Amino acid sequence: MLKKTLFYALCAGSLLAQQASAALPATLLYQKHPIDALCLENTQAHMPIHLANCGLHTQKGLQKLAAHTLKISQGFMGYDYGFLIDGTLSASTAYSYYRYLGSAHHIDYVYQRSSGGGSGSFSALLAVQRQGETIKVSSLANGDRCNGGVQTATWQKDSKNNENIRYRVALTPYALFKLAAGAATQKIRPYRDLDDSSMSCIAEAIYQHDVSNANAANNSSDSSNSSNSSNSSNSSNSSNQSDQLLGVQLTSHSTAAQKSMAQAATYQTCFEKLLQQHVTGGHNTLSSAQLAAFSQAFLQQCVRK
Repeated sequence: MLKKTLFYALCAGSLLAQQASAALPATLLYQKHPIDALCLENTQAHMPIHLANCGLHTQKGLQKLAAHTLKISQGFMGYDYGFLIDGTLSASTAYSYYRYLGSAHHIDYVYQRSSGGGSGSFSALLAVQRQGETIKVSSLANGDRCNGGVQTATWQKDSKNNENIRYRVALTPYALFKLAAGAATQKIRPYRDLDDSSMSCIAEAIYQHDVSNANAANNSSDSSNSSNSSNSSNSSNSSNQSDQLLGVQLTSHSTAAQKSMAQAATYQTCFEKLLQQHVTGGHNTLSSAQLAAFSQAFLQQCVRK
C-alpha cells in the first residue's frame, strides 16, 4: 500500500513538473529542459554563467533528491538535494527552486527559494537575461527569512494596463525602523537596541517593480544588491531602492521565546508597545507618511528620554 502511494505521488509530481515546464519561455530552457535551479545561485553580478558549466551535475558531492510536491504544485521548478560524505548521504537536506513570473524587454523574472542545508531559508526576486547559452542573473530583492526574505511575488497589470511585479519583503523591528527613519537609523543599533534576528518577523514591506518601460527593465539587471541570495543574511539586503514602496503591513507573529530574546534589546519593549498602539488603532497597514510618523514617535517616546 505504501509503495503504491509513493508511486502515485511520484507520478503526480512528475506531471505537475511537466506542466510547470511547459509554461516556461524558451529563454529559461536549456537543451529542452528547464534551466537548473542551482544556475541561478552563486552568481557574480554582471558575469555571464554558461549553462553547460552550472547546476547540480557540476557540483561534486551533491545528490539529487525527489522534488517537493507542494512546491511543484505551486509552479516552482527545482529539486531537493543532499550531501554525500564518504559515499554516504548526510542527514541535512538542501533545496533550490524557482517560479517563473513573466517577461518584459528580453528579461525573465523569477521568484527563487533556496536553502544550503543549514538553518537559513533564502528567497529572492531575480531578473534573468539569456544570451545564447549563457545567462546573467541579477537580484531585485533577496534575504533570509525575516532578514529581507521575499515572502510573495506576483506578476500583474494596473488599471492602465502597465505590467509590474508586486512583492513583499519581511522586516525585523530594526529593518522596519530603518525603512521608516532613513538617515536617523545611525542612532539605533541592530540587535543591541532593536531586534534584527532572522526569526523576528514583525512586518512586510509591499513593493512594486515596474517592468513596462525598457529603462526600468534594463535598470533592474544593473541594480543587483547581492549577487548571491544565499549570502543575504541581514536586513540591509531588502528591495531594489528604485522600486515603489506601497506600504507596510504589520504581521508580528514571534514566539514567546523569540520575544524573550528580543526584549534584551534596549528599546525593544517600548518599540513593541508603540507598534501595538498602531495595530489596535486600526493601522495594520502603514503608508509612507504613517511610517515616518511612527519613526518620529519612536524616537521621541522611546529614545529621547
